[in-house]
Amino acid sequence: MRSKTSDAPDPAEIDRRGVRWLSLGGGLGCASGIAILLLPSVFLWIATYAPTGFLSPGPHLVTIDGVLVLAGALLLVLSLFLYRRAFSTLRRSDRRFRGPWALSLVGTLGVLFVLATAVIVLAYSNSIPACLGPHGVPSFSCLQSHAPWAVTSGLVGFWLTWLGGVGIVFGLGLAGRRFRTVLFSAGAALYAVVLLALVGPFFAALRPFPGSADLLLGASIVAVVAPALVLVASSRARSGTTS
Repeated sequence: MRSKTSDAPDPAEIDRRGVRWLSLGGGLGCASGIAILLLPSVFLWIATYAPTGFLSPGPHLVTIDGVLVLAGALLLVLSLFLYRRAFSTLRRSDRRFRGPWALSLVGTLGVLFVLATAVIVLAYSNSIPACLGPHGVPSFSCLQSHAPWAVTSGLVGFWLTWLGGVGIVFGLGLAGRRFRTVLFSAGAALYAVVLLALVGPFFAALRPFPGSADLLLGASIVAVVAPALVLVASSRARSGTTS
């Protein structure tokens, strides 16, 4: 007859598995940040301040950004899934990871709405350019008249994905304390900066203001650096859990 202690999970093995999932989530997070935020923001910034060729307001720009967002959303689904697996693994020995796990699940649902929004944007790529404002941010009121489903899906997707980001912030913060790796905490802090910065361009669509395109570009750069820190932190934590 097996003893109860033999069925108990090995904390060291749980940590190794959790760190491995965090590393994979950070890697795909970098790729998704480049595709879904950084490249579209760079193209939008060029179209706003230095339009040239196909990088100018028009159907071509909407199509390019729509394809990038679609690809980035697919990568983000995988990234959130891997982060969720990490938090699900770690919650077996630390109940505090239950909250980040649940929020990551909400974020995954939000990315599905983002995927739907990207598909709708591609379908309306000829009419959406008329909604781009002077600061490169589309107007909600204009989008509602040209592509109402894109607005609804985009709003739901944005805020659900935003909540998923909150889960990542708390989960990485807990990982930093658990593995005594300050880079996890730094990654959490940068993810928090991204979440706060993205609120600006969101409200700029309701009431445009100068510099909204710059704010989006800055947030996009940080969105790539944050998961990169998670990758480095995971490498250091992995060496600690295997020693």
